[in-house]
Amino acid sequence: MSKSEIFMALFNEIDKYFDLLLGKTDSFMPFNEKLKVIAHGGYPISKFIKLHDHTLKYLGELRNMISHGLRVSGEVYAQPSAFAIQQIKSYKDAILTPPTVLSCFHKDVYVCTLDSRLSKILIQMKERHI
Repeated sequence: MSKSEIFMALFNEIDKYFDLLLGKTDSFMPFNEKLKVIAHGGYPISKFIKLHDHTLKYLGELRNMISHGLRVSGEVYAQPSAFAIQQIKSYKDAILTPPTVLSCFHKDVYVCTLDSRLSKILIQMKERHI
């Protein structure tokens, strides 16, 4: 796949998720309008969208340049960089699968037995930063 195809596939996943979130699967709404509605709505991702509104709009403009202005007089005017692809992927992951409390604060419990040697337990606790 080309960089443009990868970028478009990732962008379209976000766009389709927004359609589902807004219940707009049968009608068209511009991406910037979706951002505005979600940012000011009471959606679980509203705060995230508000914080990243500018970058998401920029990525939407890049999407428009790739899809609508792909070739003019045989020349490519917009090609996503590796950074743009990495950024749209990180936004897709954050929007479609946001972190949970468990994923952020989960910590394995250190277990020892009553007959464990204290010296061994102290070494293991130090290694685990407990």
